[in-house]
Amino acid sequence: MTQIKLFNARTPKLEEMEKKVNDFLAENDGKITVRDIKYTGNPFENNNVWVSWTAMVVYDAIV
Repeated sequence: MTQIKLFNARTPKLEEMEKKVNDFLAENDGKITVRDIKYTGNPFENNNVWVSWTAMVVYDAIV
């Protein structure tokens, strides 16, 4: 069955968002098959250093 996992982070460092997603993938190694990963970044209006990141991992659980 196809499932999704959503992630959200407000940070100026993309690496923090990457770590969240990579940690999820590492914790589920051998338990899921990743179909797709989608992400977006939206800078705050008054401060272009901070970005609101959103990511979605689309995966199938291995039974």
